[in-house]
Amino acid sequence: MSLTLKQKRFADFYIESGNASEAARLAGYSEKSAGSIGNENLQKQEIRDYIDERLLQLQDEMIADQREILTTLTGLMRSSERDSDRLKAAELLMKKYNMFTLQEEIDNSTTIEVCFVENGVQDG
Repeated sequence: MSLTLKQKRFADFYIESGNASEAARLAGYSEKSAGSIGNENLQKQEIRDYIDERLLQLQDEMIADQREILTTLTGLMRSSERDSDRLKAAELLMKKYNMFTLQEEIDNSTTIEVCFVENGVQDG
């Protein structure tokens, strides 16, 4: 069974407000029956499934995906006025693509070896 337009509106308003009575009123149910209809709608499995599905979709939309993160880092690396921000963005991108490794030796001094990898060939 698919949801009616009013039931979908109820579910969407419920997701926004968390209040079943208010969601029912906003969806177009009568003021007088909004409380009971709201509670009744929350007991219907089809409506609960729709609410759960929409919550998952909204959660996925809120979380940055890999492409968005890489685009942001690339933009920061290319446009930032602060050298430290540019360098940090470049470092994170290089780590992502396994373009270098750092090796530290700690005695009385610290030695850092940087190896750049381009197209699978190590240089350095």
